[in-house]
Amino acid sequence: MKFPFRSFCLVALLGVYSTAFAEVKLNGIFADNLVLQRELPASVWGMAEPGETVTLEFAGQKKTTVASPSGKWRIVLAPLTASAENRVITVSGNRTAQPVLVRNVLVGEVWHCAGQSNMEWGIGRSTDKESIIAASDNPLLRMGRMDHHSEMSPLATQPVKWTAASPQTVRWYSAVPYLFGAGLQKELGVPVGIINSSYGGTRIECWLDADTLKNGPWPQDQYTDVVRQKADYEGKVAKMQPAMDAYLAEKAKARAEKRPDPPALEGWPGEFRGPTVLWNGEIAPIAGYAIRGMVWNQGENNSQPGTGPRYLQLLTALARSYRTAWGEGDFPLIVMQLCTYKKPGGYAEYREAQLKFTQADHNSALVVTLDQSAPDGDVHYPDKRVVSTRTVRAALGLAYGHPGEYSGPIFDSVKFNGREAVVSFTHLGGGLVAKDGPLRHFEIAGADKKFVAADARIEGDIVVVSSASVTAPAFVRYAFTQFPWPPANLFNQAGLPASSFRTDN
Repeated sequence: MKFPFRSFCLVALLGVYSTAFAEVKLNGIFADNLVLQRELPASVWGMAEPGETVTLEFAGQKKTTVASPSGKWRIVLAPLTASAENRVITVSGNRTAQPVLVRNVLVGEVWHCAGQSNMEWGIGRSTDKESIIAASDNPLLRMGRMDHHSEMSPLATQPVKWTAASPQTVRWYSAVPYLFGAGLQKELGVPVGIINSSYGGTRIECWLDADTLKNGPWPQDQYTDVVRQKADYEGKVAKMQPAMDAYLAEKAKARAEKRPDPPALEGWPGEFRGPTVLWNGEIAPIAGYAIRGMVWNQGENNSQPGTGPRYLQLLTALARSYRTAWGEGDFPLIVMQLCTYKKPGGYAEYREAQLKFTQADHNSALVVTLDQSAPDGDVHYPDKRVVSTRTVRAALGLAYGHPGEYSGPIFDSVKFNGREAVVSFTHLGGGLVAKDGPLRHFEIAGADKKFVAADARIEGDIVVVSSASVTAPAFVRYAFTQFPWPPANLFNQAGLPASSFRTDN
């Protein structure tokens, strides 16, 4: 059978076109201004034509792989030393016309910050924002941020924008991730990269993958069923859409007439934030990007009375699933404990769950924020500087072995001596301190668990608790309420506050 010359030319032309215009692609986290983690194998990955030979060059290393039948490729760089030199990652393919370049790449320490609104809270809304912004010029601090992505299925890639810290950029950064990164960079003296995946108003179930949610010990309910939640969400949107359309029209008219915007429409559900959707959209695309550790600041949207044990299970599962997804072993995990909140809820139980997690997990630390609440009881304390400094100290002690105490006093044990409860702590930090007056918010109870306010005093490394109305104490609590005010005041000599606790659970 003859092969027509015309068809041969068309096939040849198409072959040349497909070869010339194939394109090696990098995962979206590999973008200009990024920081690669030092001293650990660093994976770089993306897509290419199936079977295409992909070559990566960086810092004197040159490595090659072949794209899989599905087009996926991954190259692992040998551990790198820290470098403040802006260098280029070059990725080329034998069917790609031009190499892909990632510019201004540094090597140092990378941390992942995730959670909800107290992690997302912007510098522009924070205490002393102008002085923070004015002092922010630091080309060795890079912030990586992706837009919010709520997805029903896991995504392979998602663009991440990396920027160097400067007065022109930090105004739009989240306060805790930036202040944590800035403090860490100052202490370590190497480049630091912070990946920020925070999203306000989200439950922990949003950040867990579907398999973990499905196979956990908790009940399968409306908080784990994404299909059910999606249907409920769409029903609310449909019901409120006419009101939203009217609101948007009124808002547009007000702006055209240079009048203030009308009051926001109450009850509008916003973007869908159901179970698994943020794992799918913001975690799955970057899992495996080499990091030193993670800071987790979340729990407000879960904190319903009686659900603390469930949250402990979920937080334990989150730590396990993230560490598995990253493939680095049990990387350090710092948990920022919930502050106090004036509205009814389960905050005391959730602080307890976070405490118990860090007590059980061998490579974690707790950052206590009990003393940071304002008199009005707002959960969004605007001064993020103190808690960020504490988080830096936790990272230095936990991940880098720096000397000095990095945690506030943590309940260890209690003994009952007649009318007195004798409470012992770990993380004494040079000794216990009652800050700003006598110790507050200790309670004591007998076997009937009827708690009363108690007197408490420091004797060396212990706290002695008693009440004239309790002759045979059996249980003791410290700051175990939704909103202890004035702030709880047990600290150590290192200046770090104790976590709330109870012994009756």
